Amino acid sequence: MNGFQAEEILNGADDFQHTEIDREMISAHSPQLPGHFLIDSAGIIRWAYIGGFEDPNEWATFPKDSDFLTAVQALLH
Repeated sequence: MNGFQAEEILNGADDFQHTEIDREMISAHSPQLPGHFLIDSAGIIRWAYIGGFEDPNEWATFPKDSDFLTAVQALLH
């Protein structure tokens, strides 16, 4: 399950209720997603992977080693 579904279930199990301040913070700042980047020596981002950016079911996912290797190989050519 994605992180948002898990949060809902865990909050329910703990009988946790968001306060008004919690809701304000959530609406002002979207959840942070894990990001992985390849940055060249000039500081330019050449490859990025943001877990869950397009699909909440991929929230908190990480790229495979092969994804990194493919990205590095593409940058070398």
